[in-house]
Amino acid sequence: MVTRSVHPRALACLRPGDQLPQDPIRAAASTSSVDDLTEVELTFDSMKAIMNVASGLYSLKKVLKTDVGHFEKDILYRVGAEAARLYLDRRATDTAPKEPKDALLRFLRSMASDGIGAFEILRFDHERRLVELSASATIEAIGFKEYGDVQKDVSCSYTAGFIAAICRRIFASQPDGASDIEALEVECAAGGSTCCRFLAGPKKELEALGHRIPTASESISEHALKLNEEILESNLKLQNANLSLERQVIKRGEDLRKAEEKFRSMVNLSPDAVMILGHDGRVSLINETGLRMLAYQRVEDVEGKIISSLLTDGTTAWDKLAWALEKENIVRNVEVRFVRMDGTEFVGEVSARFTENHVERLLQMIVRDVTERNEHLEDLREARQESGFFNTLLSHDIVNHLSAAMHFTENLRKSPHLSEDDRRNLDVVHKNIKGAFELAAVVRDTAKARTLGEGDCEMKDVGHVLTEAIEDSKHMHSDRKVRINFTEPTDRCYARGNVLLSRLFSNILTNSIKFDPHQEVVVDVTVDAVHDSGTAYWRVTISDRGKGIPDEDKKRVFDRYYRRDTSMPGTGLGLFLAAHLINVCRGKIWAENRVEGDPSQGTVMVMLLEKAVQSW
Repeated sequence: MVTRSVHPRALACLRPGDQLPQDPIRAAASTSSVDDLTEVELTFDSMKAIMNVASGLYSLKKVLKTDVGHFEKDILYRVGAEAARLYLDRRATDTAPKEPKDALLRFLRSMASDGIGAFEILRFDHERRLVELSASATIEAIGFKEYGDVQKDVSCSYTAGFIAAICRRIFASQPDGASDIEALEVECAAGGSTCCRFLAGPKKELEALGHRIPTASESISEHALKLNEEILESNLKLQNANLSLERQVIKRGEDLRKAEEKFRSMVNLSPDAVMILGHDGRVSLINETGLRMLAYQRVEDVEGKIISSLLTDGTTAWDKLAWALEKENIVRNVEVRFVRMDGTEFVGEVSARFTENHVERLLQMIVRDVTERNEHLEDLREARQESGFFNTLLSHDIVNHLSAAMHFTENLRKSPHLSEDDRRNLDVVHKNIKGAFELAAVVRDTAKARTLGEGDCEMKDVGHVLTEAIEDSKHMHSDRKVRINFTEPTDRCYARGNVLLSRLFSNILTNSIKFDPHQEVVVDVTVDAVHDSGTAYWRVTISDRGKGIPDEDKKRVFDRYYRRDTSMPGTGLGLFLAAHLINVCRGKIWAENRVEGDPSQGTVMVMLLEKAVQSW
C-alpha cells in the first residue's frame, strides 16, 4: 500500500531541496551512492519544476471551472516515465530476471518495499506484450480523494507514465522491442471506482482493444495562449457578473425605497394608530392616525420617544404589557390608558407582537381608541338593564292586571242591565284588553324563550299540556263559538319539552281561531306515535278550516316578524316562538294543507316532539 500521497497541487508548493515523501525519484535516490546523489537531485529538481507547471495548470483549470485537458496530463505522463527510468536505473543489477514477467514482479516488489505503491498483476500476455495492473489507490488518486476532488475522468497520468516506462524496460530485450509500448488508466479510484486499473502494451494493441491513445496537439506557447484567452474570458464574465450585481443592488435599493413608501402610505390609511418600537421601547415609526390620536403635529415629535412616556401609568403600564409580550410573543385587545400631548387621556385597545429583521428585534403595535366605544357599551348595558326591568314589568305586573281586567269585562258583558250601546262599548274595551294581553304575553314568552337551551328541556305529558292549552285558547276567545275536537290519550305521552310548551300550543291554536272567518270555528287536534329518521316522536297535529297558507309562504311563516295577513292584529312572533321552542328540544315543525293541493281549505300544523321515557 502507498503510505502517503502527494496531491498534484501540493507539488506546486515544494521548493528545490524539499522532501517529496515516497516519490519514486526520492526512493531511487535513497538507494544510490553519495556520488550519484547530485545527478539525481538535479534530475529531480528539473522534473519537479515540470510537475509544478502541470499541477499549477490543474489548479488554474479548477479555478476557471474548465476540464483538465490532455496537455496537462501529458506533462505528468512524461514526468512519471522519466521518474521510472531513473528508478529502474538505480534498481537494475546483473542478476535481474531474464523473463519479462519475473522482471515485472521483481520491480513491483521493490516499488512496494520503497512505498511507491502496491500493484497487482491482473493479466500478462507475453506474446502480445499486454500487461494489466491494479492498485487500491495511487499517489495521485489518494491526493484527489484527500482534497475531495471527485474526477469525471481518469486522472493518474503520472502513474500511467511510470508503468509505461517499467513495461518498456521488461520487454526491451524482446525481438519486437518496446519503444511503442504505452500505458493508460482505464479505472480510477478518484472517480469513485474501488481501485485504479492500468493497461500497458503496444499502441496498436491498445487501440485494437478500443482504447484511444491521445497525443498532445498543442505546444506550451499555444497552450499558454489558450489559457490566457480563457483567463480573459473568465475575467470578462466576472466583470459582467459584477456589473449585473451592481445593477441588482441598485434595483433592490430602489425597490426597497418604493416598498417603504408604499408601506408608509398603507399604514397612514389605517383608521387605527400604528407604531413600531425598537428593542429599547423607543418609537421608530408612527402613522398619521397615531399622531392625531396623541394630539401631536409632527412625526418628529413622537418618533424617538420612550413608549412609557405616552402612557398614563408610565413604566408600570409598559412593564405589564412587556411582560405579557415576552410570555406569549403577542398580545391582543389589551386596554391601556394613553396620555395626549395636551394632557388629556384616552383608552387605547392595544394589539402587539414581536418581529425580527436583519438588524434588531422590533415591536409592531396597533392602538384603537375605544373611549367612545366603551361609553356606548356602558349605555348599552344600562339600556339592557332597563329593558330587563320593563320585560319583568310586562311579564308579571301588566299581564296579571290585564288578565284581571279581561275577567271582569267578561263578567260585565254577561250583565242583563247593560244597554246595547254599553255592551258594544264594553266589547271594544274587552277586545283591546285582550289584544294588549296577547302582546304582553308574547313579549314575555319571547324574552324567556331566548334564555332557554337544550339543557332546560324536561319531560312533559303532551296530552295534558294540550288540554291546558285548549282551555286557555277557548277562554281567550270566549266571544266566539269555538269547537276544538281533541280526546286526551288515556296513556301518558311523555316528550322532551320545556316550561313554555303550553304557550307553544296556545299560539298555534290562537292563530287557528283568529284566522278562521266562519261563524263556528272548528279545530281538530290529534296525538300519535311515529318514527322519523330512526328517532321516536310524538306527532301533534292542529288542523283548522281557516284561510290557509299559500305553499310559497309555508316556510316563511316561522320567520321572526313575518305577517302574511296584516288585516288581523299581531306581532309576527307567535310561530317564530313556536319553532324556536320546538327546535331547542330537538323537535320539528312544519305546515301542510288540510286538503291536499288546496291551501284555501285550511292548514295543518305538524309538530314532532322527541319521545322521553318516564325515568328521563
